[in-house]
Amino acid sequence: MSARKAERDEDAGAYFKREHGKLTIGRVLRSIRLGDEKTLSEFSELLGIPLSHLSDMEHGRRAVTVERAAKWADALGYPRATFVQLALQSELDKAGLDLQVTVDAVAARSAKAPRAKTTKLAKSKALRGELMKHVRSGDERMKKAPQKRLARASA
Repeated sequence: MSARKAERDEDAGAYFKREHGKLTIGRVLRSIRLGDEKTLSEFSELLGIPLSHLSDMEHGRRAVTVERAAKWADALGYPRATFVQLALQSELDKAGLDLQVTVDAVAARSAKAPRAKTTKLAKSKALRGELMKHVRSGDERMKKAPQKRLARASA
């Protein structure tokens, strides 16, 4: 196989790493900025950060928080998962941990999804609230049922 054919078959991430080094959130921001033909000043204004911070991020001297990465992905029209993954990976690399981050978007929680377990304290607080609601409304038949459940939850 020729070197040229091998280069074509290589995935984009491996090609970028070979040509430019490891893919980072800073390098992605720089690529987007240059592709949009914006100056550091224009792009930093778009992101809502000082010019010096953007420059530091592009050169790997400043970290990007997960929150900011998600916010910028939305503002620039890119997938949140990609920006968040790069921000997290940068933190792991900085810490010297030999780990690889994978981020997937999670679908909205369905009604059938399991709920978190409720502690006895939370249950008793909820029952007290339910009891007070019925007491205030004057609903006589509902006054007794929450009282019985409250006694069982407190036990």
